[in-house]
Amino acid sequence: MKHIPEDYTYRRVPEWAQYDLNEAQYFSYCDWLAEYLMNTDFKISPAQIPWAEAFKDRTPEGIVITLADFLGYQIFERDILEMQAREGVPFSVIEKEDREGWEMDFLNDPDVVEPFEDVRITEKQYDQICREVAEKDKIGNMPDHADIPFRPLLAIAVKKCRDMSHAKEIIRLYYNTFSDASSK
Repeated sequence: MKHIPEDYTYRRVPEWAQYDLNEAQYFSYCDWLAEYLMNTDFKISPAQIPWAEAFKDRTPEGIVITLADFLGYQIFERDILEMQAREGVPFSVIEKEDREGWEMDFLNDPDVVEPFEDVRITEKQYDQICREVAEKDKIGNMPDHADIPFRPLLAIAVKKCRDMSHAKEIIRLYYNTFSDASSK
């Protein structure tokens, strides 16, 4: 397990944040993150407003499970798209492969598959991934980001907790769920 610092410059985190973690360090990070989220006001980005609205009536457990599942399941797809972006694969090839995969799923079980337009990556999304990969590659050796993009939403969950002990449990649940979902 890698520690996930606040950002790629390792600001506001302990020195050990840059290295592999043992179990005690992992728990320390989860505790630090819970306290940070509880005590920090975050601005919700326009893209996350629908998520925040949907989380108003959810429990902290429901929020973190939803986020962790979403990120965990998407990580494999994102890794493939980043690799294709680095290789300069044109969007037309990506779209063709996506359609062929969708068609195979549809042939196997037409009741389960959503319409292609609902599940495919758009050219705009792929272009954004290409730009992000180019920026990330300029920076070099960046750590993984399992909580950073979701901190404003994780803060919603943590601030619903009954106390700090519960908040720390919620952060551990987030990471355990993320690890489980990303390993599938």
